Amino acid sequence: MNTRERYLAAYRHERVDRVPIALSYYHAGFVRKRFPLIEPGADPIEVTIQRQLHYGFDPHGTVRGTADWFLAQPYAGEASPSYAAASREWQVTQQTHTLPGGLLRTDYLIATPNGTLSCVRTQAPDDFGTIDEPFIKEEGDIALLRHRPDPGQIINPELIRQSMFTMGERCWAMASVVGVWGLASFLRGPERIMMDCYDRPEWVVRFLGILGDYQVALVQAIGRSSTPPPVLRLDGSFIGFGLSRKLFREFIWPDDVRIVQAAKAAGMPVHLHICGKKNAFLEDLADMGIDALETLTPVGAAGDVELADAKRRIGARVCLMGGFLSSTLTFGAADEVRAGVKECLARASAGGGYILSPSGRVDPETPEENLYAFTEAGRAYGSNP
Repeated sequence: MNTRERYLAAYRHERVDRVPIALSYYHAGFVRKRFPLIEPGADPIEVTIQRQLHYGFDPHGTVRGTADWFLAQPYAGEASPSYAAASREWQVTQQTHTLPGGLLRTDYLIATPNGTLSCVRTQAPDDFGTIDEPFIKEEGDIALLRHRPDPGQIINPELIRQSMFTMGERCWAMASVVGVWGLASFLRGPERIMMDCYDRPEWVVRFLGILGDYQVALVQAIGRSSTPPPVLRLDGSFIGFGLSRKLFREFIWPDDVRIVQAAKAAGMPVHLHICGKKNAFLEDLADMGIDALETLTPVGAAGDVELADAKRRIGARVCLMGGFLSSTLTFGAADEVRAGVKECLARASAGGGYILSPSGRVDPETPEENLYAFTEAGRAYGSNP
């Protein structure tokens, strides 16, 4: 089987030649340490594929041209010809400088015809950091979101098609879009939006509904961009912070379901990423109609999912990806890595619908021999599950 066939069979709970072997992502520090700089003119999609093949992973990656999740603008160098005219009412500027101690401070300003939105963000390099001053400071600020460009104008269909062509059968192609909670956490701040659910719940429902409307239109535009379309990788960042099932079901589930349904209507399988805690609402996630779920973070890594239990509860409905304790990959011996791989496969590969993957990123300290041990063990123990 080629890479695309292997992932697709896993999504469908069909028989595979072996379990797909994936990774969530390389930490930027690992990339700087282990890989040469990207040469000018190099295709970043090809670079992504080769970096994963280097250690024996089955490549999966995100297509270019799907725009900045948070700021409703294209990434640098990826704008379509129509974007400049479409963004006249949504002018984004940002300035970043280094603080004493090495932290980065970024000041954002978004100018619209009816006012401005500003934000201050402090972060360590390569991490999300904290929102010190949110874009959405007052309830009425959400009205300015109507000035965001039409979602069909912030994507670049030609870049999406080029990415799909380069990936071909060698790479599982995804388009990454953030869910409503991750977007609200950026615009309002993670702590503030959680408190808002108790202090002003009706406003939160309106806010998330506005965000959901935009993300639905964004997914529809991506779905129209290529045939076949990429998989939708729905990013559920910040859901795994330990939210209750009640909060998830009441505030997040309705709008993220709309995004999933839009993707399905466009012919896009849906792969949901939630790191951290989600054990309390695994069945609710399956009820969304998703095809695959990651990262299945175990207790030893700030999560609360037990892989065999997740397989029992939702494994017949959802392809499971992850569950391997990432700290073992970083700090364990190669034999411990192999044993951990064997254990994950024993817990989740029976009957298909499992993708072997670390439950988190590959950190800079990760020994190369452990990555090779991980993928070699996946091939040795994951054949014909």
